[in-house]
Amino acid sequence: SPPPPLVINKLLYPRLSYDPDEFVPITVIGAIPNVLLVNPHVPAATVQELIAYAKANPGKLNYASQGSGTTSHLTAELFKSMAGGLDVTHIPYKGTAPALTDLLAGQVDMMCDNLGVSLPHVRAGKLKALAVASRKRFPGLPQVPALAETLPGFESVAWFGIVAPPRTSPAIAEKVAVGVQEALKLPDLRKRLADLSAEPLGYGPAQTAAFMRQESERWGAVIRAAHVKVE
Repeated sequence: SPPPPLVINKLLYPRLSYDPDEFVPITVIGAIPNVLLVNPHVPAATVQELIAYAKANPGKLNYASQGSGTTSHLTAELFKSMAGGLDVTHIPYKGTAPALTDLLAGQVDMMCDNLGVSLPHVRAGKLKALAVASRKRFPGLPQVPALAETLPGFESVAWFGIVAPPRTSPAIAEKVAVGVQEALKLPDLRKRLADLSAEPLGYGPAQTAAFMRQESERWGAVIRAAHVKVE
């Protein structure tokens, strides 16, 4: 899930027992969009209305996360920043399950979560999905806009990929990537990814390396700006 430890741990922890930059990028298999969720009691039906309400009521809203430094935490901080510096209180939990439970119960107001986990609650009407955090709308929820439609450039997806041990040869990395690309053409695998709300990608080694650098830069900026500390 992203931002994955390989990309952000070096930004959160002063000392690691390994150098994440030594691993050889091979491929990004796919990505699942994160989604901006609010409890139905929140008086906002769109991203614009949520931003306006938060600005008119500084400090009134709060948001749940899976914990400090997690995907949900960093995505919410990116949203607060790009929306103009919203005053919304962070409530960290120990994992997705307790955070989502309290969001459903109305104990917290909002959360940025993995769409694959929260989609059933959205379809059941128990949570409002104001926007997905992928660059484009999610085909399974075509009526829900992308956050980038309101905040250009916004993107936060849970991606999963493959890296190899240090000093793996480029030829081997390319061969594995090609094998993954071929596998992603299989109907059964594509259906399984669709069931998880995932978009198949199949990047090659060079594109994967560039993508990982971009992710590190994106989340590094969020971590520094929000003064994120891991407890």
